[in-house]
Amino acid sequence: MIIRISDINEEAEILEVNKISNQEYFLSAPLKEIVKKINDYTTNPYANNHAKPYLLHSSIIGASDDFGSILINQPEHIRIVTYKDKAYKIHFPNALYIMYQNAGTVDSIKAFAYKQFDGTNTKLYRYPMPNMLGNNMICIGSAPRKISDCDYIKALENIIFTQYTHNTVNDIKSFKNTVDYFAYLSANEFPYHLLITDNKTLKDIVNG
Repeated sequence: MIIRISDINEEAEILEVNKISNQEYFLSAPLKEIVKKINDYTTNPYANNHAKPYLLHSSIIGASDDFGSILINQPEHIRIVTYKDKAYKIHFPNALYIMYQNAGTVDSIKAFAYKQFDGTNTKLYRYPMPNMLGNNMICIGSAPRKISDCDYIKALENIIFTQYTHNTVNDIKSFKNTVDYFAYLSANEFPYHLLITDNKTLKDIVNG
């Protein structure tokens, strides 16, 4: 491919060849768009059909064609979380995450909880953790966003492991204070009966 650019023009010109007449001509295209496409291609190992395949973690249960969004399933487990420089070893609920990334950097993450996994029929609940924004979005703040070697799980863990900063919990019944909530989860199983429904199932947020 031959691309002609100029520092005085916001558009680039791409050389095309008419295969019937064998004539050459240039087509104009926005320079920023071309640069973005080249960057996306060169930083996305899945864009090259001859690249070595990557092994995906078993927690990754879905992804868009370009891996711009990745669906991650993390069943209930024990996790260490921190708030105001104090660590808590808590019972962490079943959770589904949609990670949106571009060129190896996490843009945003949507999060949901669930009681039982039932494929696309899985009923979704609001993510019952602090540091939540509207529309099921996690407040990433200053957490590291880089994705190294296509390790999406490690990138997610780096964000979740970052210290919580919000002093309230808004997406679960009966709890409001982060300290009291983490203290409870340190000593008790996760209270799934207190989850707040999001009125969606998994099939509402995925294709197919």
